[in-house]
Amino acid sequence: SLMTSVAALSARKTDLVLGAQSISSEERVTSFPAGATIVRAPSAAKIESPFGVATVDVKRENGRVTVSSKFQLTKSRVTPSEYKAFRDFCEKVDAALEQRLVLRF
Repeated sequence: SLMTSVAALSARKTDLVLGAQSISSEERVTSFPAGATIVRAPSAAKIESPFGVATVDVKRENGRVTVSSKFQLTKSRVTPSEYKAFRDFCEKVDAALEQRLVLRF
């Protein structure tokens, strides 16, 4: 998660250097047999901030759920005065990207 990897501290006294701007994308396709029902599915989401953007798209079709996610950091350095807003962004991104698909068989 972003919170544990780059935003674990509650506050900072020095800049957080994130390094090169990066983009990560993933697509997960889950097929399930007839008779299975979706108990809970991820919701589509879009989180935008000066620090980056994250999107989650969900498609349900014929016994299959496809979840596509994309995450991009657009800043390479976060100042101590920006850090709280950055942590808020990371928390929202984690919540969007960590959603689970739950099926009942």
